[in-house]
Amino acid sequence: MSELSWPLLLLAMVVGAALTLGITHKRQSRRSSAGGYPPGYVQGVQDLFSSQPDKAVAVFMKMLELDPSTVEPHFALATLFRKKGEVERAIRIHQNLISRNGLEPEHKRRALEGLARDYLHAGLLDRAETIANNLLETDPKNQEGMRILLSIFELESEWDKAISIAEKLLGTGGILPSVLAQYYCELAELHRHGGNETAARRAIKQALNHDEECPRAGMILGDIEMAAGHVRAAIRNYQRVAWKSPEYLSEIVAPMLTCFGRTDASQATFNTLKKLVLDQSAIDPVLQMTEYMIGKGEEVEAGEYIRGFLHDRPSLEGLRYLMDQSPADPHGRDENHRVVKETIYKLSSASKRYRCDKCGFSGQKLHWQCPSCRVWGQTRPI
Repeated sequence: MSELSWPLLLLAMVVGAALTLGITHKRQSRRSSAGGYPPGYVQGVQDLFSSQPDKAVAVFMKMLELDPSTVEPHFALATLFRKKGEVERAIRIHQNLISRNGLEPEHKRRALEGLARDYLHAGLLDRAETIANNLLETDPKNQEGMRILLSIFELESEWDKAISIAEKLLGTGGILPSVLAQYYCELAELHRHGGNETAARRAIKQALNHDEECPRAGMILGDIEMAAGHVRAAIRNYQRVAWKSPEYLSEIVAPMLTCFGRTDASQATFNTLKKLVLDQSAIDPVLQMTEYMIGKGEEVEAGEYIRGFLHDRPSLEGLRYLMDQSPADPHGRDENHRVVKETIYKLSSASKRYRCDKCGFSGQKLHWQCPSCRVWGQTRPI
């Protein structure tokens, strides 16, 4: 948001709220040097126009002492400040609201929720957690308090606590089952890396109970089976992911090919995987299949396979691979060949591999929770 639009947005919000307030004052007193608006309102607007939001906030806070109906503009101001990144101002507004005598219980609750949210955005997690817990002591069904705790437990990777809160929110529609499944996947990963296969399997079972389509759960279960030496069981889990969520083929082709190398998987199974890979748009699984075929001595078929893909879906990464496979130039133009190869390498290395469908964040690594918008399960291979 530009420096110009920020005060104008504040002004529009305050004008809209205060128009109603001014009408109320006109009806009550029929006298005001500001044309019916409460004392101090015009000064607050002038401060916004002169780009002095700190002074404007002080004026509007003073208005609260004169009329309780000005509470709503303060909530709106605090939210705008927080969204703009000026969390200290939002904190000050909420703290001033809470300190007012005679504030209605509903307004006090909202101010406490807002203050907890401010602290969360500021990274003051202990303060945010304390307020959220106090809100839940007063009302165990307070959804905003639970959502704030959920955000804290996500940031601190306390998945047992996150699951406990999420189970309560699930019954009220405050969280999607697919998100709860992701929490169980996080817990399963912790158990798996800690060597507790039984606990990891139990967590994955819970994940699939909440979201039977969860591709991550299928991948983790496949990894568990492969590590345990149950190759055919691993292949079955990877295959389910491939059929239900083919957009994640780039994540499962490599372990599937490893499984094929450890067992006598049928040619039909392999051919099915080859076709699935060709039917999607990512280059990574195509390159993995190509390398696997070359390793089996099927160089000609591997070349036809990748060239057929690139004919329909051009890719810098695929072109780079073909350049790496090309022999040296017999006419002494190796330097040109080298420059072209380096250029393609730089261009392909700079390209992103994953993108969040929700906010557009892109990167080189798969994040099951987007680092930008914090939404679960929306980041996919490009």
